Amino acid sequence: MEEITKKVNKNYLVKILILSVVIFFIVFGSLRLYRIIKVDRSTYTFDGATGQFTFNIVENNKLKQHVVSVYVFEDDGKEHEKVIPLRYGPKEMKDITVEKDIDNLVLLDLSKEDTLKDLIYITQDPKLVEESNRDSIVASLEIMKVVGDYSFGVYKIPMQMAYTAKGSTNLPIITCKDTESSKGVIFLKYGNGNRIYSEEGCVILEATTSEGLIKVADRLVLDLLGVF
Repeated sequence: MEEITKKVNKNYLVKILILSVVIFFIVFGSLRLYRIIKVDRSTYTFDGATGQFTFNIVENNKLKQHVVSVYVFEDDGKEHEKVIPLRYGPKEMKDITVEKDIDNLVLLDLSKEDTLKDLIYITQDPKLVEESNRDSIVASLEIMKVVGDYSFGVYKIPMQMAYTAKGSTNLPIITCKDTESSKGVIFLKYGNGNRIYSEEGCVILEATTSEGLIKVADRLVLDLLGVF
């Protein structure tokens, strides 16, 4: 009976991860429709650290998103638009404290000059997936869609989800102790506040609620995009 229960739990978590990834790509597929229709939206501008940013608020199936565009030069020498939907906008993040220069710590191999990391893990306690009603997975995907090595990614650094302890899936076990100059670790956790800070090179995203995990992840994304 115990073995059957473990298999059921494993299948359940695998389905959660697969569903989350499917939702991830559906969101980006829907951006083509957004470009054409832009239904039920309002627009606002935000004076960011590196310039003025325009956000379009789009609501689809009761899911509100703040959509911002940035432009990136890629290997072909051309400038490409990256359309990035986020659950929260910059005006909703006043309660989040952020360590100075955290963006450099996330992205750069600080042992070399002007070099991005080779790999970044996003890790969490395996129990956090269910405790947060899968919001910890959503928070991870918010970061991965901007930093990750995808066609729509901005920085195109390979990223991988992980756990801090053995779970019911085959994700690697990664903790803050695995942080290296070329290999970054982002650790999602519950805590006493909404904040982003580091310990010995490991970037920690801490929130008091499940939705707070997504908000803190979006705050990090906006730091990486130069909004803050």
